[in-house]
Amino acid sequence: MSFISFVLVSLFFSFSLAANSDNDIYQEDEGLHLGIGAGYGRMGNPVYHMDDIPLILIPRIEYFYGDFAFSNTQLTYTPFYGENFQFSFLTRFNNDGLYFLEQNFSTSLAAATFRSPMMGSPSPGQIPPKGTVPTKRRGDMSLIQRRHLSLMSGVEWIYDWQYWRLSASWLQEITQRHYGGEKFLAVERHWLLDKHLVVLGAEVQQQSADLIDYYYGSHYSDLGAGFSQYKGEQAYNFSLQLKYQYRFDNKWQLITDLKYQTLDPVISESPFVDQSNVFSFYAGIAWNH
Repeated sequence: MSFISFVLVSLFFSFSLAANSDNDIYQEDEGLHLGIGAGYGRMGNPVYHMDDIPLILIPRIEYFYGDFAFSNTQLTYTPFYGENFQFSFLTRFNNDGLYFLEQNFSTSLAAATFRSPMMGSPSPGQIPPKGTVPTKRRGDMSLIQRRHLSLMSGVEWIYDWQYWRLSASWLQEITQRHYGGEKFLAVERHWLLDKHLVVLGAEVQQQSADLIDYYYGSHYSDLGAGFSQYKGEQAYNFSLQLKYQYRFDNKWQLITDLKYQTLDPVISESPFVDQSNVFSFYAGIAWNH
C-alpha cells in the first residue's frame, strides 16, 4: 500500500465545541451536528485479493439529546454517569463485512461512516505449535458465499482521569447472521498544547468463534470455489492509533489519523486473509462553525 502525501481541502460543517481545556476534550454540544469532510486516506483490507478501502468523504451526522446520542450509524444511551465515568448501551455495525464487499463509492462511504473498532494482540495459547505450517489454498473470491454486514448491540463503560481515558465494551450480534460477539478494552492519552492536540490510543479486541467463522471460515460453497478448509476460533487482536489536530483558528484545523492493526494468528490462518498487519490513515482540513 502506498501513502499519498498530499491532502485535499475539506469542509467539515459542525457545531462542536472547540477543545479549549483538558476537561472538554471528549464533550459535545447538545443538538444536531452535520458535516462533510474531504481528504484522502485508506482503510486497510486484510482479505486476500481485495483492495484497501479508499477514504475520500467523511460524513458527520450526530445528534445529542439528554442521555441519548446518535453518531453516524451508532446509537448510544447513557443512563449512568458521573464526573469521571459513564456507562452506556450502544448499537452499531461491525467492520468485518466491509472487507468482502466490492470496493466502490458506497463501500468507501460506509467505511467512513461506521465506527472503526481498533484491533488487538495475539493470545500466546493460540499461536500454532512450532513445526506446523498451515497450508492455504486460494480460489476465486467472486465465487465465495456472500458475507453480510451485521448489527451489534451491547454496553460500554468509560472512565476519564486527567489526560487519560479508559473504556471497555461488550457487543453481541442481533441480526442473526452469525450470533457472535466481540469485546474491547482501550486506553487513550491526550496532550493539549496551545493549538496542538495529540491523542495516542491502544486497544485489545476479542472476537468470538462464531463471528470469526462466519467471516473468515471456509463454508461448504467456498471449498467448491477452490479455497482450503478453515474453521474460525476465538481471536484476540491489537491496535495502536495516533491522532493529531492543529487548530489554525476557531474555525480551521488540520486533522490526521493513523492506525496500525495486528490480527490474531487464528485469523491470519484463514485462506481469505492475505496479511496480518494492517495500516490505515486519513488526513484532511476541517472547518467548524
